[in-house]
Amino acid sequence: MAGCTSSGLRITRAMFPMDRPTSHEDRLTIGNTILDVDVTQSYENGTVTESIKTHGEEVDKEQYQLHDSGLSLVEASDDKFDPPLPLFKFPAGGIQSFNWTGWVQEGPTSRQANAKISVKPQEIAFNNHEEPGISVDVALSIDSGTPVPSERTFTFWITSNGIVKRSFGAGTTRAIEGLSGN
Repeated sequence: MAGCTSSGLRITRAMFPMDRPTSHEDRLTIGNTILDVDVTQSYENGTVTESIKTHGEEVDKEQYQLHDSGLSLVEASDDKFDPPLPLFKFPAGGIQSFNWTGWVQEGPTSRQANAKISVKPQEIAFNNHEEPGISVDVALSIDSGTPVPSERTFTFWITSNGIVKRSFGAGTTRAIEGLSGN
């Protein structure tokens, strides 16, 4: 498979497919509700926007910043990250670990936040076979205005097909058709 090394997939900017307009079907799980959704992806000036619709109505939107050094999360489920939250740095495929400090805007309120991002190689079950990829775990801590910060976790699973699954804590998960397990 192109882009593979003996240790698994090395995702580079040249092969990352998010800058090509696409449309595909996914499954969106919100709590106990499973929705078949259509995802339309567009790219403009380094920003990748994924519009998630069911029955023609937008139910969610995600925005990413794709640049020569890596991929960052700009917005997800009405949360905006300033500066964008880095998910991984190119080339990705090995172990990476880094921290982020910034602001999370939740609706009209912006709060200071910190995150620890961990990237590791992982075989991902996709279309009845295993594909080399990476998983990205984000442990986010948001100043809640109380002595105990609000904690959230995000996980992204990425192959040469791009982000094939993402989970925002226990609340919502979105996976491309053909993904099993993980």
